[in-house]
Amino acid sequence: MRLINIFIGGNALVERLENPLTIKSFLMFGAIVILFVVTGIAIKFAISKFGEKSPQNLDPFYEDEVLETKKLERTLAVALVAAAVIAVGIGLYYVWEPTRQSKMTTAFDTRSVRRGQTFYANEGMFGYNNVQSLGCANCHGGFDPETGRYANGGSTNFTLKAAKDPETDEACAGDLRYTNPDCVTSSVSWQAPALNTVLYKYPIQKAEQNNHFRSSCRLADQRTTPNCRSQVYDILVFGRPGTPMPAWGVAGGGPKNEQAIDDLIAFLASIQLPEDEAAQPIRSGEIIKQNKKIATANEELKEAKAKALEGGLDSSQVNKSEDVIKAQAALDEQKAVLETIKAKTETQYMREAALNTALQQIDSAQKTLDEAPGVVT
Repeated sequence: MRLINIFIGGNALVERLENPLTIKSFLMFGAIVILFVVTGIAIKFAISKFGEKSPQNLDPFYEDEVLETKKLERTLAVALVAAAVIAVGIGLYYVWEPTRQSKMTTAFDTRSVRRGQTFYANEGMFGYNNVQSLGCANCHGGFDPETGRYANGGSTNFTLKAAKDPETDEACAGDLRYTNPDCVTSSVSWQAPALNTVLYKYPIQKAEQNNHFRSSCRLADQRTTPNCRSQVYDILVFGRPGTPMPAWGVAGGGPKNEQAIDDLIAFLASIQLPEDEAAQPIRSGEIIKQNKKIATANEELKEAKAKALEGGLDSSQVNKSEDVIKAQAALDEQKAVLETIKAKTETQYMREAALNTALQQIDSAQKTLDEAPGVVT
């Protein structure tokens, strides 16, 4: 499922107002409490009004004729009505219960996704909380309004520490401390992967038949059986040593418990791209952007035609209006760009992106050399 770009705080009162099932349960509980209170008051009033009663074994009971006719008929009638109410109630419960369970499951999943969005968010995203948020979007990307996607990937600065001690290791003696890569500590721009396809890369082997992002195992099994969960869970819990990815789970030394990690994975599952787009994320993203441009150009064409009609032109002459001709030309141009985009493969887009990144790194390195004092280039 795609996550709608709306965040509702995890406040208990807000959740009650947003979830009709919660309100219904609250009202039912309140009605039961009121019923017990009213019953208790009525019993207390009856006792105080009538005072003490004589023992039942000393009171005269119904005559046999009444007991075996009117009394028996009334008792059987009450039993019949009670049996009918129970039968109808069970039938209604049987019909309603699957829907209730489905709604509750959806409600639990929705709240889990919202909490996961909070953990993932940075300051630029809906759901950000300066106490709970981990800022995953700072590295992996937030919400992209042009494509409507989350977590398209990004970068972060990272320091690669020297593998050898340049002060004491013999391999770093003299000028080797500057020329031997194992002796040099360097700062790099680390490319963080996109997470909107991560569950395709690390699938759940024992997944539900209709939802391959959800495990079919019991919760206890998901903690102990690798095939019952995605490897993403372990990456989040224990991190990736030697990279900017820290451990977020308590078991790995991080701050978040199992429920928080599950919520974060639920959010990631909600933002996974459809299979056709996940197979070519860059190309499909460019197509989405271009389709939006075509939609805008189409609206401009409609507006130009409407203005031409308002200006007094006949409907048969509208397409000859100068503004309409320009709008139509702009629309045709955008459609031609779309065909050009579709003609390119994902591999070509990946090569272009890698080349642009390399050129940016070369420019940055050249700028650093130019600004360094006493360096001859």
